[in-house]
Parts: sequence; structure tokens; C-alpha cells
Amino acid sequence: MADYVSAHITIGGPVRERLVPKLCDAICRQGVSLEWGEFDFCPESGEDLLKACRKVAGAKVLRLYGDEVAYGNFDLLQEFLLDRKLPFDRWHESKYEIPCELMVYRPGSDLRFFLTDLEGRVVVRAEPLLGLAEQLQLAQQLLPTGGSPRAMKVLRRCQRLAIQHLPPAIPPQPALTIVAG
Repeated sequence: MADYVSAHITIGGPVRERLVPKLCDAICRQGVSLEWGEFDFCPESGEDLLKACRKVAGAKVLRLYGDEVAYGNFDLLQEFLLDRKLPFDRWHESKYEIPCELMVYRPGSDLRFFLTDLEGRVVVRAEPLLGLAEQLQLAQQLLPTGGSPRAMKVLRRCQRLAIQHLPPAIPPQPALTIVAG
């Protein structure tokens, strides 16, 4: 039996005119809404899609909500977007053993997953990074005393630790547009 959680998906990028009817159909079949707790949004045209867009982090994108989504995934819609290389972010809340998660897809990059808090902010495990501040402080102390080679070694260690345990930057979601083709 599936666990159902609240989730939202944000769609952006250029959508070719010929894909608009199929995107509208995928949205209708997924059973999503424009706000939490609302009735299903079932667009019929590119104009409907663009009118439903809202500004999120500086870009006008289509954000769709599901109050009860199996494992937090919009399987049908996510598959459609991935197959057509349309950028999206999907976030779901936590429940039981399912942690809050952000899934990010940008064409040309792998599908990426991030742990988040309930507000959707990316979080990282602190334990592997606990010594980082002390190492940076050591490097800072070594530099004025002529210990540059040792300081550089410490800084390289800090960089490896940060790369290993911090997530990569998330590219911004591009605005949703309808383009010819």
C-alpha cells in the first residue's frame, strides 16, 4: 500500500506549441490543482497554461499541487516532462519513513535529489562538516606566519570535504514560455 503525501511540481522552460495539447492532457490526467485543496486544474491551451503561471524565485512558472500523491511523485507528469526535456522541480512533504525531498531536473543534467525541510529549503547532514570551521581557522592562522604550503594543504582538504558533503548549486527554474515548433 502506498504512502500518500502532499507535493507540488513547478514547470518552466520553453514548451513547443505542438507539445501544448499533450502537456495539457498530462496535467489533466495527473489530477493536480493550482493551490492546496483546490479542484483539479485542467488546461486546454497554451493561454490557459500561461495564465496559471505565478512568479517563483523571479521566474513565471507553472506550479501545480497535489494534496495526496503516492510517495510524493507525479509519475505520469514527471515522465512526460523528462521525455520531452522540460525543466521541473518536484517537492514533497515527509511522512513516516519518507523524508521531505526536492527533485530537480534541468535538460542537459542528471535528475538530482535533495533533502529539504518542510519549507522546501535544502538541508545537509552536519556531522561530516563539523570540523570544517576549525580547519579553515587553522588555514587562516597559518597564512600570516609564512605557512602557506601547509595552509594550502588544509584548504584543499576543506574544499574536498565541502564538495563531498554539500550539494551542488541548483540552477534557477527558467520561465515557462510557449515557442514555435
